[in-house]
Amino acid sequence: MLTLLTAILVISSVIALSFSTTPTTLDFSQSQLTQDITLTNNNASQLLNLGFSIGSINDGQGHLVTFKPISSINNLNGSTTKTIEINTPDSEIEIGRYSTMLNITNTNDNSDIQEVTVYYQQSYCESGQKNVTDLYIRSVDFSGSSDEDDDDTWYPQDEITMDIDVKNSADDDLDATIEWDIYDKEEKEWLDIGDDKDLSVNKGNTETETFVFIVPSDFVKSTNKYVLYIKVYEEGEEESICGSVSDNRKSNQITDEEGIPIEIQRETNQVVVSKYLLPEILSCGESGDVDLWIANIGRQKEDKIQVVLESSDINSEITKTITKLNEDDKAEKITFPITIPEDAEEKDYSLKFKIHYEYDDHDDVYDTVDIYSIPDKITIAGSCLSGKDVSISAFLESAEAVEGQEIIISATVTNTGTSSTQYTFISEGYESWAEEKEVSNRLFTLAPAESKVITLTYNLKQGSAGDHTFTLKALYGTESKEQPLSITVSESKGALSGFSDLFQGNWFIWAIIAVNVVLVVIIILVIIRVSRE
Repeated sequence: MLTLLTAILVISSVIALSFSTTPTTLDFSQSQLTQDITLTNNNASQLLNLGFSIGSINDGQGHLVTFKPISSINNLNGSTTKTIEINTPDSEIEIGRYSTMLNITNTNDNSDIQEVTVYYQQSYCESGQKNVTDLYIRSVDFSGSSDEDDDDTWYPQDEITMDIDVKNSADDDLDATIEWDIYDKEEKEWLDIGDDKDLSVNKGNTETETFVFIVPSDFVKSTNKYVLYIKVYEEGEEESICGSVSDNRKSNQITDEEGIPIEIQRETNQVVVSKYLLPEILSCGESGDVDLWIANIGRQKEDKIQVVLESSDINSEITKTITKLNEDDKAEKITFPITIPEDAEEKDYSLKFKIHYEYDDHDDVYDTVDIYSIPDKITIAGSCLSGKDVSISAFLESAEAVEGQEIIISATVTNTGTSSTQYTFISEGYESWAEEKEVSNRLFTLAPAESKVITLTYNLKQGSAGDHTFTLKALYGTESKEQPLSITVSESKGALSGFSDLFQGNWFIWAIIAVNVVLVVIIILVIIRVSRE
């Protein structure tokens, strides 16, 4: 993705006794091919003749930066200005800083020479870095490295997240473009794995753009072979505003050497899952495939790799074997077919694998075993026989139910399913005629065939006499089981109600008693009257 690049030319001078140069640094770029340098005769009483020579710059691949011939200066007795000009540099020259020497010689004394060091910096920006303080990258942050202690050290197959903060210090709102790629300095080629994104940045604001990419599996262990280049420029106006990030992860300094060196590590033996693919959702009884891509990111070949999908509630153990996976091979895909049991619980499930590698064929053992859990989960939903069930039986434990008094209900809950289950026990439909006072156990767990007796106490309201039905309910997961229960509530009895009840059903006996009572009263009255006479 190497585009038309430019350069910054830096020239610094060493002061000689007979003449001097000003300034000591000259900056060149593709859009500014000329700069002026002032030469001063330090001994005005003696005329000075100066000659110039400058070498070309070569990036080692035959790509050159050359300078136009510089005419000599004759009979200089004061100061004069000389224009230094470069020819259009080769657009294919590798990004970086290069140097050559500009020699300025007193032709009257060949030993009187000043050497000016010439630095040439090729830029990732098409027309060189321009107005870098108007729009610039203020920070670049990485995450996702396999090295938990150092996000700047990457391993092959790491999924790297790169957050780039862009600052707009211009006087207007700007539409910007961020562009990046990685360059292989040894192979002298762009890897074309980069990307670009557009964003809008209001005046004075900072916006963050995020890129996510996979470190190629064929990256070798190195500290400076790979260089990450990032630039930001005004959308459609790269020749006017563009800045390229240097090793300090900023793009607001033109003279910094561009690019961020990437450190790549590879263990002697290391096998990883570079990619996975699994169904998002499956129903009970349905089959699906779980695919893993296994990559050798170590420095040695693996003669045999064994990958085991561990058994779980939705799958049995499955073992797959890979043979001869070299360190520079592409990741190899393996597939694990699974069928969801009919009675699986409807929920999200994680899958775990064991990866056996570093095989010892002499002892037929693997020296290394790693555990890998797929970050995403499979959702099981639909057509499932849960394997969970419950029964409820209940009766009125109190001798009778009378309005205004307390009653106790005894309920027996039995787990009739095939798995241990947690239940929540509640009652409903009593609110108009009773108040719940106490439940002995509201939340409990039962093993298959296990039972538990629950007692429920209610206060019956005044005026609640009559026939009533309410519901006892056991909740478990997304399911529930209900058991209706009917009771008859009697009216409460007043103070004389016990006496009046004595007469009900025994009228003949009580009539005789009444007659006898009347006779006794008459006899008493007669006795009293006779005694008075």
